[in-house]
Amino acid sequence: MIKTNKKRGFSLIELLIGIIVAGIVILMISAVGTIAYQSYNNLRNQSGVYNDSQFALQLIREGIRQSTSVPTIAGTCLTIVTAASTKYYYTMTSGTTKSLVYGSNACSSATNEPIISGVTSTGFVFTPSVTGQLVTVALSGTKNGVSFNYSMSAMRRNP
Repeated sequence: MIKTNKKRGFSLIELLIGIIVAGIVILMISAVGTIAYQSYNNLRNQSGVYNDSQFALQLIREGIRQSTSVPTIAGTCLTIVTAASTKYYYTMTSGTTKSLVYGSNACSSATNEPIISGVTSTGFVFTPSVTGQLVTVALSGTKNGVSFNYSMSAMRRNP
């Protein structure tokens, strides 16, 4: 009688090659996932900084357009007076992280509401300037590792 070799299964070498190939595929998939996750977080941070900055500039722009007199500047404190004779102050806070705040209290008051917060203190710049009826505001700094530099100009509607 002739013996036939009918072994079924994988040899040790085939098993090792399969494990190595599966490991390489898993590493490639995790690398692509990590890159996609980092890109998503970076885009989310950039979007948040852009939205905060644009909201701040829009708030200031609308205040300037509705003001009854030319806004005044004392250092980095921008003061806008509305038709109801309400004064709104825009300024920066100090500390390890800085914030752009606004409110109806004096610029030095801690009760003002933050518009942009958590900006690295070493590079945050809020620069308001008035030239005749034209008010220009520049914002720049770094927040969540994202650098920003935005500016806007606005003029009162009824000079």
